[in-house]
Amino acid sequence: MRKLLLSISVFALLLLPSVLRAQFNFYSLSTSTSTYTSLSGASSANGTTPWDSTSIFSEPLGFTGFTIDTSATNFFNLQKGVYFSADTITRFALHGFLLMNANLIDRGAGTSTSLSPISFSTTGSAGFRIFKLEVANAGFAAEKATYGTLNDYINFQVWVYEGTNVVEIHIGNSQISAGHAGTYWPVTGGSPAIGFGYRKDTLGSGKEYIVSGPPYSYDSIVYNKHNPTYVGQGFFPGMPASGSVFTFTPTRLAVNNVAVKNAKVYPTSCSNEVKVDYFSSIPAQYEVVSVSGATTGIKGQLTNGTTHIDVSALAAGMYFVYVQNNTGKSTNKFIKL
Repeated sequence: MRKLLLSISVFALLLLPSVLRAQFNFYSLSTSTSTYTSLSGASSANGTTPWDSTSIFSEPLGFTGFTIDTSATNFFNLQKGVYFSADTITRFALHGFLLMNANLIDRGAGTSTSLSPISFSTTGSAGFRIFKLEVANAGFAAEKATYGTLNDYINFQVWVYEGTNVVEIHIGNSQISAGHAGTYWPVTGGSPAIGFGYRKDTLGSGKEYIVSGPPYSYDSIVYNKHNPTYVGQGFFPGMPASGSVFTFTPTRLAVNNVAVKNAKVYPTSCSNEVKVDYFSSIPAQYEVVSVSGATTGIKGQLTNGTTHIDVSALAAGMYFVYVQNNTGKSTNKFIKL
């Protein structure tokens, strides 16, 4: 475990509860629901030491070649518990995903014992591994500074997928006291949002692209250190429900690999089989993997047309269908009833 400290201003975003789809130059965004389960047997990033809103953790993904837009990294860089950055911390260029619209803090702040563990693990077989990082029972720095308490909290995980460069944000239980929202999210008027951050200079100035709505489109915040300016339609009110999942899929994968992108996997819930429509002369393979990244043994070749995949023997739960050809991969989710 490697911990770095840095004190710079960051804006990050909280997630919305509604189902949406939006297109963006960097990523497409989709939402789903899945039971939130705390990580088990994971490694600790902070040990027993309380962390604060200046803390940065840099943990190995367990695989190479992961890219956020054009920035490659082998590490998960977490700043202030609220920003996942691909760039090296010393460059000050936070190029990555906005997770929470408030600086977070360990609820054990002021003591010698952490009450808000940060943990991580990598699961799955080579080529299909998933790095997962969890921020558990995190408090709000603004509550501590304004009210002198740490009663409110939030839980979330970030999942990073090998090969596809897909990023998922999973939301757990949270508590926000009445009247505190404006204190935690002053820039956005007390409202949460989600987004992707693109900062190009050494001061962290650049743009943050958020999801606003309706009609659920990306808008931007011009971030210039002390005066972020939002241009858009408005943010989503309220906290996301536990079990909300937000999936960011690179659109460049779709451009470079049209055949894989157009592989349609359906239905999204089933008892006996899923189907894959794949119309291309390029050879492709599929594999069904559990939500933890473990192989199910169900895999094979896709034909030019519709392939029927028997999943009747699987236990109920969430699974992924990976589709791969010689230019890339796609990830599709379904629920076995």
